[in-house]
Amino acid sequence: MTLRKLTASLARWDDLAKEQIKLEEEKQEKTEELQKSTSIVSQAFKLASIDLSKFSSQIKVKVEEGKGTGITPSSKSGYSGTGITVGAKAGEGIQLKGEQQELISELKKQGIADPSALANIMAQVQAVSGFKPRSEEVGKYSAKTLYNLYGPEQSKNKPRFQSMEEAQALVSKGPEAVGNLLYGGRMGNAADEGYKYRGRGLIQLTGKSNYEKYGKLIGVDLVENPDLANDPEIASKLAAAYFRDQA
Repeated sequence: MTLRKLTASLARWDDLAKEQIKLEEEKQEKTEELQKSTSIVSQAFKLASIDLSKFSSQIKVKVEEGKGTGITPSSKSGYSGTGITVGAKAGEGIQLKGEQQELISELKKQGIADPSALANIMAQVQAVSGFKPRSEEVGKYSAKTLYNLYGPEQSKNKPRFQSMEEAQALVSKGPEAVGNLLYGGRMGNAADEGYKYRGRGLIQLTGKSNYEKYGKLIGVDLVENPDLANDPEIASKLAAAYFRDQA
């Protein structure tokens, strides 16, 4: 190996190492954000002393302004970081947005009524989708990221590329090609169904087998109509069915 080739090879390995470190750091940040979100929402429920058997959009509660809760009072009349408005003054109410209220209602129908369980579920949904049903943006993946995940140097996944040029060629074909690479041939998907059954809804339901399983549980044909997973009402039913199944 010539000095020039050796130098180029070392530089490439250095770039790959830096990219891996960045991916690990991003993964750790997301984990910490989820843990923080879960803690904050759980504290909000405990602070408000919500009687979930009598849940409504407006419940009068007595609270002390942030004392010993770890929740930060906002400049308005609530606590920041929770996705839930809790009155900052004693006697003010607690109010949830419509999509949050819909999810709580569906969870209760599934027999999930424990305040801590509900708080944790809401925190997870907040972290995953912000209570806004949506489709996964598979087009966000760069050729470099895909090469690091599916190139010949890694060992976690089956190699799909032998060069960066191959990864760039795939990305140039658009999101459908990327989705088929990520999810095709697994989770019940045929090789060309990865994009069709990509993540959707409040919980980013992924894979044909999951669309079929949870669609049957709520009585909706999601295999034929996967975009229905983004319908707000159906998305709440799906999330509730999923968490009930995981209990």
